[in-house]
Amino acid sequence: MQWHNRREFGKRSAKGVSLFIVIVFVMLIPLQVGAIGTSIPVDRSSTASGQSHLPSRTTSLSVPDYPQAPILENQSHRAAGAQGLAQAPDSSSCNPRCYAGYLYEGSYLQVSSVQTTIVAPNDTAVYGDNYYELLSIYDNQNYYDQIGMASYYGTWQFMWSTWAQCGLPPAPANWSNHSFSLHQNTQYTFVMSISGGKTLFDIYLGSGTGALLQSNSYPTGASYFIASNTACGNSDYRVFEEIYNIASNQLVPNWAFSFDNLHAGGSPVSSWSVYWPQPPGDIQYKTINNNALILNEPFSLSTTLCGSGQGMCATTISLGGQGTVSGSAPKFFPGNTNYLYLSTYYEPSGYSASFNPSQLWAGNSFTMTLTTPSSGCPSTPIGIKALDSGGVIFTTLRFQVWISGCGGGCVAWGTPILTPTAYVPIQKLPPGASVEEYNFLSQQLESGTLVSANSTNVSELTEINRGLLFVTPTDQPVFIRNATFEGWLHDPQNLTVADSLFDPVTQGWIQITNVQFVHHHTTVFDVSTSGDNNFVANGALLDKKT
Repeated sequence: MQWHNRREFGKRSAKGVSLFIVIVFVMLIPLQVGAIGTSIPVDRSSTASGQSHLPSRTTSLSVPDYPQAPILENQSHRAAGAQGLAQAPDSSSCNPRCYAGYLYEGSYLQVSSVQTTIVAPNDTAVYGDNYYELLSIYDNQNYYDQIGMASYYGTWQFMWSTWAQCGLPPAPANWSNHSFSLHQNTQYTFVMSISGGKTLFDIYLGSGTGALLQSNSYPTGASYFIASNTACGNSDYRVFEEIYNIASNQLVPNWAFSFDNLHAGGSPVSSWSVYWPQPPGDIQYKTINNNALILNEPFSLSTTLCGSGQGMCATTISLGGQGTVSGSAPKFFPGNTNYLYLSTYYEPSGYSASFNPSQLWAGNSFTMTLTTPSSGCPSTPIGIKALDSGGVIFTTLRFQVWISGCGGGCVAWGTPILTPTAYVPIQKLPPGASVEEYNFLSQQLESGTLVSANSTNVSELTEINRGLLFVTPTDQPVFIRNATFEGWLHDPQNLTVADSLFDPVTQGWIQITNVQFVHHHTTVFDVSTSGDNNFVANGALLDKKT
């Protein structure tokens, strides 16, 4: 990864100062804590207190590696020689990076917090794209502070950074851009605040600050943020897009980004002006009160399956059946008169789709008819693409199709399932095998029977506590507790660090410390049991898929 130096894109640059580039190589090493393909023995002999010796959960599982391959989408945005809209500039004009965004030009600000809300795009990040959507400001100790989200190696990521010495080289950098993965079509609030000489970098689920997902801090010694020309020589309270690399032949991302609910010191901020008037590609700008939009594409895609900011949309269709999905292609501003071609860009084998109409004006609605395969129970994401009639720009969205009547998968390959004698990987348990269930009336574990464990392949998982569990983001109930609720949570993607998982083996609770979205091809299993219809997966109580 390359990281910018503050002065590289400012109004004024220090003469003779060399470019400061930080390159980070990330090596992903699978964790093998206990062999995934082996059983973990259970000693069920009684102790003096009458308690059984049940197995402890595995500390960390590796990302399921069957099969193992990243999704490499064909994301060509700007066709060579296309007519109808202006061509994006050659990549040489955007080396080493490009920017688009806004500068605060209101009155003097001296505040202890700044924040904004961003919705992650309604699709997976493109593998090979590397760019950032950022809120930045100086503090009174001349640190340059940033917070926001990144497209990073095919995932959406929370990122933050702080740079000493006004960000001038060789300024020490303290940052993280892959500490927390974000879910598509989900709303997040990013907050920087100063307290006790430390700068805090927090991310919350939703449009407010009620559900904290992760908090980071750095001892800057600062007592407030400042937006004024007295701060390092110029104001740098900004919201912007910073583009390092786009995998296709154009320079901007597939999707528009909106910095919503911009606040400083608890008050709305609406005094924004365009700072990069000639960005790459066809980027447009629009502000609405205290919302600032960076419109990489002049239109978007939406469906009626779910609203904006509600996580990955999903629909259920019967095996070999047919279903419809209604949607629209809203335009962001008047004057866009081109029509759009609709197609699927991610359609697995056995599926077929058609659109009515297949060509529509931006701003109008459409209906998609989707036919599922007649065998195999292949629950899968489906991707829709809207291409501008000039052959120049497009945007995408993705939704999940669940196949009814045959399960569809919930826990990943390799997940240890508790049996009366051992933890056994799910793929090694045949129907009829004995498994442990939890009886809520007696508050004890008891033996049950595995009725079925139908399998399918998926490309998206939710990782809990850095390898404790890998499950599908939706439709896999987990038993949780937080300050206001105790019971079944239907969709694991909605877990936060305020929640705890129930461990029926120890009768204790496992605090949630990390929830990440994993973009990975693997096999998952829909576990159904007799009796209590629940099961224990690596120490956590799960229910059958609903």
